[in-house]
Amino acid sequence: MSSNGGNDTSTNITGAGAETGSGGTGTSLDAMNVQPGWQSAVGISLALLSNAFIGASVVFRKRGLLDVEAAGHDVAAGSTAYLRSVYWWAGMILLAIGELSNFGAYAFSPAILVTPLGTLSVVISTVMSNYVLKERLNFLGKTGCGLCILGVIMIVTHAPTSQLTDTIPGFMYNVFQPGKLTL
Repeated sequence: MSSNGGNDTSTNITGAGAETGSGGTGTSLDAMNVQPGWQSAVGISLALLSNAFIGASVVFRKRGLLDVEAAGHDVAAGSTAYLRSVYWWAGMILLAIGELSNFGAYAFSPAILVTPLGTLSVVISTVMSNYVLKERLNFLGKTGCGLCILGVIMIVTHAPTSQLTDTIPGFMYNVFQPGKLTL
């Protein structure tokens, strides 16, 4: 017998535990995990912003290292002259802001939405290095950037809006359902 007058924790059809309220009526797991639309929008916005900062940070740090090397310092041999570079520090600050924004994105959106957006930082740094560092992007690089963007769009638009199960048996049940295997 439990301390709440005989009402024990109930489980829904997928096997995840959803506690019952004091009135004895169970709450649906789907109703608990569905997020308001604004939370996903904030999470995706933070993820896009963080990837812009992270992508720009790579370019700024490389620009700082190239400037230090052009001044005659050998960073590979242990020179710490890059610590006096404004570009390098700007890149480090952008990286810190980007990582904090990414952390915040995980608070508002599920990982299935935030994680694929991380590939956009590579695309952003590639495009920025084309203009800022004067690095040329060949056909395969452009194709790869396009495929990354297309893949991110496909994953984010087809991501589930709620987590249906929290247990391995419930997950396996959903995996082997024919309706879940549609393209």
